[in-house]
Amino acid sequence: MRLRALGWGVTGVFVVSGCFLAGLGLAWSLTGEDRLALLTGFAFAALGALAYLVVVLERYWSDVERQIADAADVAPRLSARIAALERELAALAAQLQDRNSQNSVELTAEVEMLRVMVEQVAGARQDPADKALAPTAPKVNMLSLLQGALQESRVDLYLQPIVQLPERRVVHYESFSRLRDLRGNVISPSDYMSEAKRSGLVSALDNLLLFRCINLVRKLGPRRPGVKLFVNISGRVLEDQGFLGELVNFICAHRGLGSRVALEATARDMIQLPAGSREQLTTLSRLGFVFSIDHVTDLFALDAAWLAGMNVQFVKIDASTLLEAPCPMDRAAFCAQFEEHNITLIATRVEDEDTLAKVEKLGLRQAQGFLFGEPKPARSDLDTPSRKSA
Repeated sequence: MRLRALGWGVTGVFVVSGCFLAGLGLAWSLTGEDRLALLTGFAFAALGALAYLVVVLERYWSDVERQIADAADVAPRLSARIAALERELAALAAQLQDRNSQNSVELTAEVEMLRVMVEQVAGARQDPADKALAPTAPKVNMLSLLQGALQESRVDLYLQPIVQLPERRVVHYESFSRLRDLRGNVISPSDYMSEAKRSGLVSALDNLLLFRCINLVRKLGPRRPGVKLFVNISGRVLEDQGFLGELVNFICAHRGLGSRVALEATARDMIQLPAGSREQLTTLSRLGFVFSIDHVTDLFALDAAWLAGMNVQFVKIDASTLLEAPCPMDRAAFCAQFEEHNITLIATRVEDEDTLAKVEKLGLRQAQGFLFGEPKPARSDLDTPSRKSA
């Protein structure tokens, strides 16, 4: 609004100045008298200013009428939206009174989040200059939402396909966790993972995800025998020998399940494993588990022979890293060395056909990325958008 007023003022100066000069020049050319020419110039300037003022007022009034009409059109929709949010807010407040203290913190966070939404909708027509001066909305208590989702099993299993090249046939799946809040909204890892790491809840999420995958494998039974589920586990879980021991006992009691799961860790976590954890992983290897590493950022740090000795059968590398990062040898030869040690190299984050063509030229046999399918809620039959099976 201030910029528009400034523009009108500058334009007005030009209009008045132009009229003054036009009147001055016209009178001088007709009479040749300085005083008369000057008076004529002022008269023309006054007339120009008056005419410009009329135009500006008419334009301003048109804008006011249009804004009034827009407000009259939007107001009913905003009122309906605010009313719906307020009803939901009241319902959550009622739940807060009825539920036990275990969920009260999360419900309070939900109520605060809804209050923010009501305020945002109510202020949707606020002037941008006024919005800049408005107080910042409070942040959602993500820790409370995270704890509530874990306590009430609102952690869902999502799967993303890994495909065989060049036919793009689905051969494996990587598993991901997605949280749901009390209203059923899906919360992605990018929203909660930093808080999970800060609060030490990553291990709980990893453990839950792992046993969700094992349970899915049990439901599958003999179907899709070649399909493996890749489960990401953090360094904390790998170093938790108590948990690894429990996993060994569980798999011993349910033979055959381990061969359907690939435990995936970052390259850094796998390399820095303590001796005790390596012994546990060796035991898991004998029970059929295989391992995968991802988050590879340094191609020089990969030793295919050492990885094979750790029963690492899959190495995931982002396509951009594989194609652009410094490489210790010819890139095709670098990729081929993993196959020589029975390690499958998987290009990840493949999101367009051009990248896929470059990856295939390196001889890779498997890839993963949005080009082949995004993570979707898991089903017992491992159905995916591509509708292709292994």
